[in-house]
Amino acid sequence: MNPVDITILSEKVIAVLRERGCKEKTIKEFERYGLRRVISYLKENGCSVFNKVLIEEFVYAERQRMDNGALSGCQWRATRRAAVFLEQMASDASIQEVPMKKWNVIHNPLFRQAEANLVDSNRIQDVVCLTRDAVMNLELSEKTKANYLYCGFGAILKHFEYLGEDLYSPDILNQFVVNTRDKWNNNLLGRSAFQNIYKCAKWIEEYVSTGKVSLKKHTPFNFCYTAPDFERLIQEYSAFIEHEGYLKVSTQKAYISSVRRFFRRMEKLNRHKFSEITLFDVTKCISLIADECPCSVFGCVQNMRSFANFISNEHPDYLDITPALIFTAAKRKRVYFGYTEDEAQKILDAVDMNSVCGKRDYALMMIAHTTGMRGCDIVNLKFENIDWVSRELRLVQKKTNVPLALPFDTATGNAIADYILHSRPESTSEYVFLRTQRPFTKLSGMYTLVAKYARSVLGKDRRMNGPHAFRRGMGQRLVESDVPSHMICDVLGHTTATALRQYTSASLEKLKTCAEPLDGIPLEQEELL
Repeated sequence: MNPVDITILSEKVIAVLRERGCKEKTIKEFERYGLRRVISYLKENGCSVFNKVLIEEFVYAERQRMDNGALSGCQWRATRRAAVFLEQMASDASIQEVPMKKWNVIHNPLFRQAEANLVDSNRIQDVVCLTRDAVMNLELSEKTKANYLYCGFGAILKHFEYLGEDLYSPDILNQFVVNTRDKWNNNLLGRSAFQNIYKCAKWIEEYVSTGKVSLKKHTPFNFCYTAPDFERLIQEYSAFIEHEGYLKVSTQKAYISSVRRFFRRMEKLNRHKFSEITLFDVTKCISLIADECPCSVFGCVQNMRSFANFISNEHPDYLDITPALIFTAAKRKRVYFGYTEDEAQKILDAVDMNSVCGKRDYALMMIAHTTGMRGCDIVNLKFENIDWVSRELRLVQKKTNVPLALPFDTATGNAIADYILHSRPESTSEYVFLRTQRPFTKLSGMYTLVAKYARSVLGKDRRMNGPHAFRRGMGQRLVESDVPSHMICDVLGHTTATALRQYTSASLEKLKTCAEPLDGIPLEQEELL
């Protein structure tokens, strides 16, 4: 490129802008804050012709001033635009009409494209950029994506750059997360900042391992694992019950949680390998669990029997701990009272029907109150489960796998229709009730939203809240109305009449009918004192 006088080049740029019909005020501001400052910098450095290196040096220096608050964003943008136009005029004798690429896209490593895939490259730049692209394709709001981008991936890149590390290292990444957690604990960092970094770090680990990312919940940072030998057996047991497929996912998690809780207590007895355990240790460990968590010892013993059978079959050389688990722990039962008609009405009246979230919550609770359906079945309702002509909800219950058909009244139908027509997010999901924020997936449960309204109107001292309190209330009302037991089972979707005991025990009126009179028992006077 032949040397071109910078002043003449500047005049050509101004002339092209005028030909394109730019406002004179805009041209003057561009010339004042852009062209003149670039020309002055070149002349201060003894250069009167176009010099790309010096101009880029000036633009970077001005960008630094803007980042430090010493220069306004408007002036810096005019400087950068002037540098781009001068370069285009010097090389092509014209100015391109396409918009300039954003500065971050060109110069910020966070916005650069990966130069290779994970098979060919282990550079932290490529790992982060590939994970970033995968996360940006998830169904998240733009605000959420920006938080993960700047506060998560950006912070990780800066940390590796600060250490001078160009290659991805899981140890460095994990240590960075630990240090960030310590800063949060010491009030040196906000909770959301730590969560963004931890989430992005987990996504990077997932992408490196599987080549994709997901919206699944990650293990909490401070989750307490057991000793390596115990964890190995837990993972084997987890894979076994998952392969068998006779337990639901939620039940599988409960079993694994019980086994891990058992081994945590075993570590308190200074046992870190299964080969070190004795039957006396098992009994003592169950006693510890009974002292610390008396309400959960029944389930723990029951679940440990399944684990003991697995150990006996898969590892016959290990100690069979089944003899220490033959006893049945006393199961504590509490009598819970469901919502009465008045309590249920107070909860429904507390809903703000003018909000998007309120219309959804009202429809959910109306179904629970008028039909007695379980919360898990309500959140899993699909459009195909609603028969608008017959006014029925037809589904297969999640808990029992038994088909169920329940009628719904006009008020409940109107509440569902109002939500679908006016508040449900635009989504192709087959489920009726969705989250109000991205990703617009089905609700995982409805206990939290019901409990929120219940505590606001009934107080925080109530021992039972959530959707099951509506179901319990429905059962109590049916029992007190002398509805035959087989009909109550049909309405509530029970397979046996024994399930009605909990509703009978909660009805004081029906309990009185179960009491036997004392007339036939001979008593002397002193025995009554």
